[in-house]
Amino acid sequence: MKRIFQLFLAACAVLGTFSCGNKDTAPAADPNAPSIKWEAYPSFTAEYMPTMDGIVAVCAPGGLDLLTIRSVSGNPDYVNVFAKTYIGVANNRTSNNIVFDLIDDGTVAANFVEKQICASAGSALRGSKAALNVNLLTLVNLLTDKQDIENNTNISFEIKLADASGASVTQTVTFHFTAAPAFTWANTVSTTTVPLESYAEFASVRVTAPASIKSISLSVSSESAKFNEWLNDRVSKADDGSIDILNAENNSTLKIWTSTPLEQLETTLDFSEILSNLLLYVKKEGSATGATHDLRITVKDGLEKSATLDMKFKR
Repeated sequence: MKRIFQLFLAACAVLGTFSCGNKDTAPAADPNAPSIKWEAYPSFTAEYMPTMDGIVAVCAPGGLDLLTIRSVSGNPDYVNVFAKTYIGVANNRTSNNIVFDLIDDGTVAANFVEKQICASAGSALRGSKAALNVNLLTLVNLLTDKQDIENNTNISFEIKLADASGASVTQTVTFHFTAAPAFTWANTVSTTTVPLESYAEFASVRVTAPASIKSISLSVSSESAKFNEWLNDRVSKADDGSIDILNAENNSTLKIWTSTPLEQLETTLDFSEILSNLLLYVKKEGSATGATHDLRITVKDGLEKSATLDMKFKR
């Protein structure tokens, strides 16, 4: 009898375990519920990159009935100013209520398809059960084109999706902007050629990189054979002919920095050593007089963003 009772208790314990497991298991997601997914960034927040995946997939298996994209109130003013260009419905163009209605606004539908933000839009979407890819990167680029985006800026959009039954889902998608590297140079119009004799006024270049400096390369183009020989004998070059400025051995000759710029948010580069030698050899070579000598600086940051400055000199 005692043995039977022990077996009974053990069986109850096993059943209790299974019962608790069933009780704590979350219910399966409704496959027919509207959904918004950004596969590349499931958290719906991402650092803006020119080559990033900005495609957000929206789907309403119960039949699409509403699809809007709203510019949130915290966005820069120019985002909303430019957004109005692509909106036709008057009540979606008022201040702080910039809403792209992809189904009921024919102007939005036409613009979104023309600008390749999505493959289809307009009344034809109503009742659709297929997933629709919306490229929000294209939308962001459109609304920030030629704008100077301030560092540490967020640009967000609220997507709302509803089906024929009234079931809906809302999701905010955020792009964070960290400024790309930038240069400050005495020659404010970088396409202008400056006198080589005045190199001392233009030898210093300030570099800023909010995402930190990861690499700096220098490419030099000159018709001075003797200068090229001087340079080639003193530095190591990559396969493309560029010079790694962060390389300490290269810098020991070129004397471009005194404290390594690697991982720094800003630095000052001094090209006096290169330019003084360039002038020296150009003076010795009358045939090189009148030629243009180019220094191209390329900086990359921790987010793989880059910037290039062309410094052009002529004697």
